[in-house]
Amino acid sequence: MEKVIGIDLGGTNLKSGLISRDGKLEHLHYQPAEAGKGPKQVIENLLKAIEHQLNKHDGEIRGIGIGAAGQVDFKTGVVIDPPNFPDWHEEPLGDIVREKFGLPTFVDNDANVAALAEQAFGAGRDSDNFILVTLGTGVGSGLVLNGRLFHGAAGAAGEFGHTTIQFDGPVCNCGNRGCIERYVGARWIVERAMDALPHYPESILNQRAEEGPLTPKVISETAKEGDALARRVLEEVGTFLGIALASVLNLLNLDLVIIGGGVSNAGDLLFKPVERAIRRHAMSVPAATVRVRRAQMGEHAGIIGAGQLAFEGLAKSE
Repeated sequence: MEKVIGIDLGGTNLKSGLISRDGKLEHLHYQPAEAGKGPKQVIENLLKAIEHQLNKHDGEIRGIGIGAAGQVDFKTGVVIDPPNFPDWHEEPLGDIVREKFGLPTFVDNDANVAALAEQAFGAGRDSDNFILVTLGTGVGSGLVLNGRLFHGAAGAAGEFGHTTIQFDGPVCNCGNRGCIERYVGARWIVERAMDALPHYPESILNQRAEEGPLTPKVISETAKEGDALARRVLEEVGTFLGIALASVLNLLNLDLVIIGGGVSNAGDLLFKPVERAIRRHAMSVPAATVRVRRAQMGEHAGIIGAGQLAFEGLAKSE
């Protein structure tokens, strides 16, 4: 069976695997991306990951798909100013990989390729108009409109995380103020909990903070145990997220919102506030039309979606 190599290039981890047309993932491989060492080191690690996958397979590898953080010119494969990659401005990732291995190579934003995975194999299979929102260190998104991934005029569409919800709010990593990422990104979820701890002396989070650094996962687990502070934090996160999504729904009248990333593991403690905020802030028709679902593809969505990107690109070039 023909296969492609799928790459999920994040600021922390570089994940790769072999992907078949039915979305099956083989030879999953993790290695550090080492983003802090600059683009030369990241690209060197990427090429080593591809070599690793080529050595794992003795059949035909048809192409390579890469999902990368940041703005991506999907037509040229240039990755532009990824926010968590120091000193990285415009790197022609597609050309570099194509010239090194002689294989058709396709590059897109990491959230876009995750949306492709959900469309083909996950929560978006029954929708032609949806947004996938990924909650993690940052907040990414992929838009599918009329059954096709929407890139916008220059390939930079889908930056939901940098939708402004408060014009004079706190400064975001992108340089803007009041971005939704600044309220629901992992770092800020933890910051909100830490700031409130002195007012909740009975909270289990006080003990957990003494045992080690708080994380969104710890906060979610503690909320499920009934902790009032942890539940309040998730309620606020869901409310902020729902307010921002209401604007998207008023603009695009989508029928589905898919929420993924580690923070989505909080389940109904996050999803119910999202739904309440949408009903309150979206107009009646968009609010009544939309469904909110948890992403189904899990932590491998980026790799499988990158594989889907490659297969779709190959099909268009035939």
